[in-house]
Amino acid sequence: VRQVLNHSSGLPIHAQFFYDHEEFKAPSFEESIRRYGKLMSNPGDRYTYANFGYGILDFIIGRASRKSYADWMKREVFIPLGMNRTSVHLSDEYEQYAAVRYGEDGKPIPYYTFDHDGASAVYASAHDLARFALFHLGELLEDQVEIFGIQGTLEMQTPTQEIVSGSGYGMGWRITEDDFGIKTVRHTGGMPGVRTYLTILPDHNAAVVALCNSSSDLPGLVTQDAIAALVPLYQKNLIAWRLSSPDAPPAKESMPDELLGYWRGKLKTYEGDRLIEIWVHEDQDVHVRIDEDLKMLVNYPDYDGDVFTGKFRAEMDTTDISRSPYTISMKLNLNDGMLQGFLTAVSRSSTDLTKNLPKYTRFLISHFCSLERVSKLAGSRKLNLNDSLQGWSVITDNDFEKHGEISIEEGVISLSSGKPATGIRYAGQDFPTMNYEVSLEARRTDGRDFFCGITFPVDNEFCSMIIGGWGGGVVGLSNIDNMAAVENESTGFLDVEDDRWYQIRLRVTTESIQAWIDGKEYFSVPTDSHKFGIWWEQEPVRPFG
Repeated sequence: VRQVLNHSSGLPIHAQFFYDHEEFKAPSFEESIRRYGKLMSNPGDRYTYANFGYGILDFIIGRASRKSYADWMKREVFIPLGMNRTSVHLSDEYEQYAAVRYGEDGKPIPYYTFDHDGASAVYASAHDLARFALFHLGELLEDQVEIFGIQGTLEMQTPTQEIVSGSGYGMGWRITEDDFGIKTVRHTGGMPGVRTYLTILPDHNAAVVALCNSSSDLPGLVTQDAIAALVPLYQKNLIAWRLSSPDAPPAKESMPDELLGYWRGKLKTYEGDRLIEIWVHEDQDVHVRIDEDLKMLVNYPDYDGDVFTGKFRAEMDTTDISRSPYTISMKLNLNDGMLQGFLTAVSRSSTDLTKNLPKYTRFLISHFCSLERVSKLAGSRKLNLNDSLQGWSVITDNDFEKHGEISIEEGVISLSSGKPATGIRYAGQDFPTMNYEVSLEARRTDGRDFFCGITFPVDNEFCSMIIGGWGGGVVGLSNIDNMAAVENESTGFLDVEDDRWYQIRLRVTTESIQAWIDGKEYFSVPTDSHKFGIWWEQEPVRPFG
């Protein structure tokens, strides 16, 4: 419960708003828990503000007290503290006092409810919130009844989960030790047509309440100015900060090597799993695809510490998010070779201006996803051979000791006949071992036997693709289960013509090894049911050559 209170439970960002004028209504809370009561990180690992957690707490209160959350709050909190203009949801007796909420377009917002009442459903006047603050300062008025002792309020105001250095979360309060020179205990609120600030100054026995019935920054600015009028030190530091030049944004971290590549996994929704793929390129471009939809560019990709973030447009196709256009916000943690976290669908206003509707939010709904890297390459990479062998080395061991002449001209490398072989190998350390594809063009200018050989990794093993071997016509893999290309299931034949360019493709995945020559598939060998190897003469060609 404490981890739910301090937003370290592992629950993600979540909010849903259900408007009276729309047919879409909130499901039962039991159903909401089934859909969204999913942990996105280990409890206690990190701070993530989670409205849904407080919805779970109000559900627990109702189950434990056998009363509705609204009745329990009225009896146990509002009446004892003399908060006579406060209720969970807007009761009939208080409807005449409620401020109209306005959208960004200046139009009234229809009444709405939630699937997280404990986080969002309390209506209160500024006067009642001031009475609530007095209780937390230990300064009860004569008509107030203490609902628990001073040790309880102090415990609520003790941070048990760090948010950033110098600021943490207790039970329902954010505590900042040095807020322009003083300690503040605060909670803010933000919903369609609502911005609120309640700030307690425990060392100065004061509090400030600022409420606004629109999505405005004014409550924050008013709170700062009010505190400045009360506390000279705060005023001095606030003025200096407002007059100072804004700090330059911190330099973005480049994507680490362990993040680069092609990732694949599952996006879990209450209506079924989706395939999700992410490509992280060396130039920092990031693309994503859900199921068989189009591959989409991720905007504002960023990596901070071990958290990978960005925004993009795609379709997650669940009923709850079908009621509005939306953008997807990504927050994934890189840990032990896995990307895990959540994608949050954030509703946005319809682009159809003819509807002339007010602009208001309908949801922020998060879904868990987990991906593993299946290739270090996010896309094609040219293994450059321009005018030098930079990145490559000539093989000089075993059968390659008496290699032929090697020359490069305009990106074409010529390997003259050796006695018995000539070859080059890729000298880099970043060649993938699984889930990759290699394509090249090759032609035979002399000789009859062993036109082209490619040695390549298959996870922790190696194999060689032979073209034109065993007299000049065999195509296949050496070795499969200790059998050479001329005698295993990959064996095929090609009548190689001199001075003709052949297009060769080799694909290695967790499912199979496949090869095509001029578009024709020559073999597809399952990888999970075979042992792969190479002749000892080919060992110097590893990892790829």
